[in-house]
Amino acid sequence: MARRWWRALVPFPRRSTLRHWFPGFETRNIVHLIGRTRADWLVDVGANEGQYVRRLRSGGLALPALSVEPLADMHARLSAEAARDPLWHLAPPMALGASLGRIEITRYADASLSSALAPHPRAVGSPALAVAEREEVALAPLDVVMAEHAPSASRPFVKLDVQGYEMAVMAGASETLARAAGVQIELSLTPGYADEPSYLETLGALDSRGFVPVYCAPVTQRRRLGPWLQMDAVLMRREDV
Repeated sequence: MARRWWRALVPFPRRSTLRHWFPGFETRNIVHLIGRTRADWLVDVGANEGQYVRRLRSGGLALPALSVEPLADMHARLSAEAARDPLWHLAPPMALGASLGRIEITRYADASLSSALAPHPRAVGSPALAVAEREEVALAPLDVVMAEHAPSASRPFVKLDVQGYEMAVMAGASETLARAAGVQIELSLTPGYADEPSYLETLGALDSRGFVPVYCAPVTQRRRLGPWLQMDAVLMRREDV
């Protein structure tokens, strides 16, 4: 009762407002690690509505940023966010892969889980992965996108959140990853999509390109008892660690 009484009188800020003005340790540490990589650009692949760039901006990251997002309505919201930041650049609505072409993205009930892949058999039936609609979008290699939209990036930090499509994106990003200062990637500890590589395969592919993990954090910021389903891994060049 006392708590409700106080809440009626005191205008408690929303959780998102608190995170903006008082970023948590995970955000501050990721910004710190990106600074250690000496990156000159931030590349946000799978940008959704721009949460990642907003989060790092709240932690003090002031690098030029390029965001890539395939879904049209998410891209429109992303454009509205980026319009307020002169250092925030957008590629046209597109997905990334190994070659130029077209690809169908399945939009799930939770739009942040939208993917070119079908749900893993063990995930079928999850309300978050209920099919809402399908959208055909342009497909391009990251190397092509970087050459057109961030040609000055000589040491980019690349964030990949592509819902199981990581290997295809990396296949089209050989030049970008060869000069990248670091990578942040979402890894599934329990597969959510059919044909999704295991987290060990993904880390192995990055290890072969000279990256080693230096920090991991849960994807969800809500603390719950039990196993993690996904984690964000930050990787740096082996010689810089």
